[in-house]
Amino acid sequence: MSEAVEQVAQVRRAGARRRRLHRLDALVSPYLYVGSFFVVFCAFGLFPLGYTAYMSLTDRNLLNPTTHFVGLDNYTALIHDSYFWNAVENTLGIWVLSTVPQLLLALALAHILNTRLRGRTWFRMTVLLPQVTSLVAVALIFTQLFSRDYGLFNYLLGGRPEWVSAVGSQPLGTRRADVGFVCLGYPGGILGHVHVSWVDPQKVREIVVVGSRQRIVFNDLDANERVRVFDKGVVRKTEPETFGETFLLRDGEIVSPVVKATEPLKEQCCEFIEAVRDRRPPTTDAQFGADVVRVLEAIDRSLVLRGTPIDVLENHAVHGDADRVSSLR
Repeated sequence: MSEAVEQVAQVRRAGARRRRLHRLDALVSPYLYVGSFFVVFCAFGLFPLGYTAYMSLTDRNLLNPTTHFVGLDNYTALIHDSYFWNAVENTLGIWVLSTVPQLLLALALAHILNTRLRGRTWFRMTVLLPQVTSLVAVALIFTQLFSRDYGLFNYLLGGRPEWVSAVGSQPLGTRRADVGFVCLGYPGGILGHVHVSWVDPQKVREIVVVGSRQRIVFNDLDANERVRVFDKGVVRKTEPETFGETFLLRDGEIVSPVVKATEPLKEQCCEFIEAVRDRRPPTTDAQFGADVVRVLEAIDRSLVLRGTPIDVLENHAVHGDADRVSSLR
């Protein structure tokens, strides 16, 4: 009899234990299920937002790790910045003009793709294809677009310019320079010159490299002779008899080598894939991109100072003309 009572007590204790575990599971499990989301959100969402808010209260250059707390000065400058309000107007205009048409078009496409349509799977894939396009390919496109001039100079000369000087004008009445002349000074007395214009009716995409012995011209718009090599140079005589004989011009043949026609984007993707596969730095790595950004910042500063040479690394006037900088601001 005592054994039976003990067995019944054990069964009751086991049942009570299971009920407690069940209540605990029902109470804690939902929080564990959603807890992973909040952990990820705090790490990759809330923390970046808070850190960005803190950085907005400081004065910091992306290329300089030193920070200075300035409070709400950045927001005050932003409110009085005409470019900011122009961006707000453009953003609102784009939102009004794009959101409603896009929603209507999306509803129409969804309705069409949900009907019995021949090749419906293929059409659905064409709609989803942009969503799965490689971000690497998109980044390579933007790299080619935004570092075509100065990035190419840095690549050919194997370094970044020490100083830049830029002047421009706004013949179209825009807030940015429509015509620009940029001079880039490299070590060894090498100069790079860039001329860009939105108002020139003739489209030119040409790069000229002048050396001591030869000259190379790359014309991206000439499909037949994209590259031409001129065997032309200047020779300086050590003991000229007259002043006119100090420099002698040397003319030679003009050679146009065969350049294999390839897809630029394909070449960039292949180069990136090979760099990943061979575990080597790509041709345009992060440091290369940072050098391009430094040059662009120095060009903007030189435009404001009407052509004053700007040190690329320090982003200030080469000769330290602080009074002129302050007067032109």
